[in-house]
Amino acid sequence: MLVAAVIAGYRIAISAVQALRVKLISIDLLVVTAAVGAVFIDNYWESAAVTFLFALGKALETATLRKTRKALSDLVDQAPMTARVLREGPNGPSEEIVELWELEPGDVVIVKNGEQVPVDGAIVHGVGGLDEAMITGALLQRLAAVRGRLSLCADQAAAAKWWLSMPMA
Repeated sequence: MLVAAVIAGYRIAISAVQALRVKLISIDLLVVTAAVGAVFIDNYWESAAVTFLFALGKALETATLRKTRKALSDLVDQAPMTARVLREGPNGPSEEIVELWELEPGDVVIVKNGEQVPVDGAIVHGVGGLDEAMITGALLQRLAAVRGRLSLCADQAAAAKWWLSMPMA
C-alpha cells in the first residue's frame, strides 16, 4: 500500500511543492500532509486511499472541464453571425441582413422558420415553436408568443419578430 500511496501521491506532492514556492497553501498540500501523517501512524491503506481518491477526483474534474469547454465552444460555433432586421426606409419597412455587432437595443429582428434566434429579446409579433435543445437539453419545443422571452435557439414553427432587449457584448 505504501507503493500505491507514493505512485498516486507523486503528482500531488509536486503540485504542493510548486504552490509552496509561491507561498500558496493549496488543497494539494493538505492531501500530502494527510497522506504523510497516515504513513507515520502506520496506516498505509489510508494514505493510499487519500491520494488515490484525490487523484481520481482531479482526473474526473479535468475530464468534466474539457467536456464543458467543448460543449460551450460548439454552442458558440453554432450561433449565427448575422440577423435579419426590419428597417424603415423611404419606401416603407424592409428586411435587411446585418452583422450582430450592428444591432442596437430597440431593433426589430425577424426570425423565419428554421432559422436560429441570433440574439436575446422579447417577441413583439407572431409566435414560434422554439427548439432550445442546444442550450437546455430539453427534447420538446417551447411555444413562445408575444412578450415571450427568447435566447439563442432555433425557430421551428413560424416567423416571429421581436425587439432586441440588450446590446451584445
